[in-house]
Amino acid sequence: MLVVDDNPAFREVVSELLRAQGLDVAGHAGDEDETLSAVQRLRPSGVLLDLQLPGRDGFHVANRLAALDRPPRVLLTSSDSDAANQSLAHECGAVAFVPKADLAGADLRSYFSPGYRASGGIGGRPAPDGGLRESG
Repeated sequence: MLVVDDNPAFREVVSELLRAQGLDVAGHAGDEDETLSAVQRLRPSGVLLDLQLPGRDGFHVANRLAALDRPPRVLLTSSDSDAANQSLAHECGAVAFVPKADLAGADLRSYFSPGYRASGGIGGRPAPDGGLRESG
């Protein structure tokens, strides 16, 4: 996993959340250039990406990542819970959007699993088979 946020303290907190759920954190980045460099170097399977980055926003970065030959799974996050929804997340190639306030209670591991299917709202609900259930 790669954690992308311009706040180093937040990157550490989220890294601990990811590790507590059994995910390996390979590195951190704070902006678009650092993210692209880290993805090229580390080849993470997943990226937890803040929308509010200096320079280009997370939507732009997610689009760049989606264009790679082997793109990582991207989960968008923001302290502004109205910043995105599932439709916007999918438009830029991300698997989902989860507000920062909801990360601690989220099953983060599920977002990075191949069986993940997003619901129509914010976040997603695990389906009984371990995948995710479609809403609506």
